[in-house]
Amino acid sequence: MSCESCLAPDIYAKRGGKSLCESCYRKCAKYKISFDKLVALMKISNCQICDKEITFAYSGRHGGNTNSAHIDHDHDTGIVRGVLCPNCNFLEGFLKRQSNPDEWIKRVKAWQIEGTMSHLNIQLPNHVKTKYGKDITWGEE
Repeated sequence: MSCESCLAPDIYAKRGGKSLCESCYRKCAKYKISFDKLVALMKISNCQICDKEITFAYSGRHGGNTNSAHIDHDHDTGIVRGVLCPNCNFLEGFLKRQSNPDEWIKRVKAWQIEGTMSHLNIQLPNHVKTKYGKDITWGEE
């Protein structure tokens, strides 16, 4: 007999009359969701923010895989919102902790466009020689 949610071979417990592996059982308990809700979430194959392909397949402790699926939930209410990739899950949580997330995003965009450290008054060279002897030049000479 295998898990009726993810088909893992080892059964840990029953929930709602369904046989579940330990991982699926813990997900149902942690997020306070039914077996049917878990199955629906596990059918989602793309991050609901960036559309990157994701999987619920076991990927090591804490889902160390770059395409592992993360069940996203509101930490205040416990309400499950959907499924995200690791990057979007991290960023969503990080932005929530910022006092002014819109300002933070604006600053990141400006940094990417300007790409300077001018506010530090540091003069960067426009020509370097790599450790392998290759010359690299950018900007004005």
